[in-house]
Amino acid sequence: MTLNRFFTELTRIKDQYVWHLDHGTIRGHLPQDIIHEFCPLTAVAEMPLSLSSPEDAAMEIGMSPEDFELIVWAIDRLSGYDPIIRQRLLTCLGLHEEA
Repeated sequence: MTLNRFFTELTRIKDQYVWHLDHGTIRGHLPQDIIHEFCPLTAVAEMPLSLSSPEDAAMEIGMSPEDFELIVWAIDRLSGYDPIIRQRLLTCLGLHEEA
């Protein structure tokens, strides 16, 4: 799955989840299930974080290792993340950076 396809899918499913920032990390859950947490990558793959990993989700949707790294670093705001990818994620999910 390409980055553009990932963002298309994320846009398609985003309203099924309640999204928030947890100390800068992007997380979400289904409205009726606050126990199972998702990141944008695991949401697209329909695999809760408690039952899988972002790596598993990337493999499930056929994402390249390079794109996986770009997305995960931006989701978790890891050192060296791409600010354009991060902003695209936040905008897509209707979130704003914490002050």
